[in-house]
This record gives sequence, C-alpha cells and structure tokens, in this order.
Amino acid sequence: YMLSKIPISLLKNKLSRDILSKIVFHYVRIRRRILSMSTIPGLQDLTTIHQCEDYIAIDKHYDVKINDNDPEVKVTVANQLKEKYPHLADEKLCHHFRWVHRLDYATSGVLCVPLSKKAARDAGISFQSRIVKKYYLALVRGHLCEEQVCVDKPVGVRNELGLTHMMCTDETPSCGDKREAKTRLTVLERGEYDSEPASKLLLEPFTGRRHQLRVHCHHIGHPIVGDFTYSEGKDLSPYRMMLHAYRLILPLPNKTMDFTAPDKFLPEIDDKWKPSQIINNVSSLLESDDH
Repeated sequence: YMLSKIPISLLKNKLSRDILSKIVFHYVRIRRRILSMSTIPGLQDLTTIHQCEDYIAIDKHYDVKINDNDPEVKVTVANQLKEKYPHLADEKLCHHFRWVHRLDYATSGVLCVPLSKKAARDAGISFQSRIVKKYYLALVRGHLCEEQVCVDKPVGVRNELGLTHMMCTDETPSCGDKREAKTRLTVLERGEYDSEPASKLLLEPFTGRRHQLRVHCHHIGHPIVGDFTYSEGKDLSPYRMMLHAYRLILPLPNKTMDFTAPDKFLPEIDDKWKPSQIINNVSSLLESDDH
C-alpha cells in the first residue's frame, strides 16, 4: 500500500526501491512495537528444540531473518546460532551454517539446520522428494464456513512494478512463473482476535512455494492476522504475523526426525485471542495423520 503511493519514477530505480523497502520494513517494526507487545529479539533469543551430531532444530523467533548479506543486520538466525554454538559455525560458509529449508522473516517455529555436508544432502533429498511433512498453526481473519478446505491453486510472482516481493495465485493478470501449490486447511477453533472474528487453523502444505500459506489464506478470503504484506499494509495493529511452523517430520536414510515447536496462539500468551468454539483438537488430528 505504501509503495503504491510512491512516484513510479522512483520505483524504476533499483537503488531507490531497495532504500524505500528498508524504510517500510523499519516503519512496520517500529509501529508494531509502539502499539503492541512486540519485543526486539536479540542474539541470545534462540530456543533449541533438539541437538544431535547431525542436526540442530530451533524454535525460530518471529521477525528474524534466516541470514542477511547486509552487515548492519545483526540479529539473524545464522548469527544467533554462531553466538550460542560458535564451535559449530563453519567459517568457510557465507553464513556459517547450511540451510535446507527456510521460514519467512515474520514466521516463527521449527527450523532444522544440518551440521555437515552429508546431513544437508540427506535432508535436502527428503525436501526435494516431498516426503517431509510440515504443519503450521495460524490465526486468520473471519470464520471459515467449512471445517476443512483444500486449496489447489498455482502460485507465482506478482510481476508489477514495486510488488515483485509478493506472490499471487494464477488468476492474477500479472502473475508469472506459476507453479503448482496445494495446501490443506483445517479449522481448530473459532473466536475473536482483538474483538474481530478470527479462526485458528492447522495448515499443511503439500508443496513448498514462497509465501504459499499466506497467499492461499488470502485467496480464500481469510488472510493471516498481522500479515502486513498481503493486507496491502493495512493489518498493522497485531504485534506479529500469526503464522507458526508447529511440526516438522523429516524422514532420513536411517531414522526419522520429528520436531515440534510449542503453540504460540493461546489466550494465556496473547489475551487478544479469545476462542469461543473448539472444532478440532490439533493433537488428535496429527495422531490420525501419522497413521
């Protein structure tokens, strides 16, 4: 929304776009921290879920990048890991660690980091083969009428000046590089967030497109609470985007790794979320899915 108000002549220049993007980025962070309970994560704000010889699984903090080439950005997952586990950092690598999957800046939850070339290769094959199971929790705007929805809608890049950081579904006129994308959404609870209708969902992506969950939720008319980008810059009042990588099941040649990051969308954590109707239990859903 903010970029749409900027003269086209500025957006045509890459340097200008980069500067404006940083201004918007920092504006959102500052505004949310003034208006709400959002806190600035530091290098020490790293929660480890699991550690073994081959992998570290962490519960990534929201509003933290995986890595960044800008030396001014101090707090990244790469730097947090290096701070906590300096002996595991590989100085030969650009960002000290290997990455086989990623989470958006605003998304919290399970992130698995391999600690060797072999571990990265094994995990990478599993991700490429689509045998990894990923489950997310989200709060979305409004109440879904159906208990479960399957969105099978290709996702591509929004090829409009100043909007190429966004993805879109294939019916968007400017949509380019469209690729298959499929997500299952299951309603867990209905209630209100900050006195507005909201639903808590379990999201299961069967493909791994950029921003897939956010785009699919927006496509069905239920954008994720606090999603600045796909609300056209309007959904600023929540302290974060309400998307959390809840569980990751990673099959490997000799074992299966199973990681869970605790649910962040509970009334005792955020009193603006007030569930009034329980539709499904997440533990029961995942247990039945395992079989």
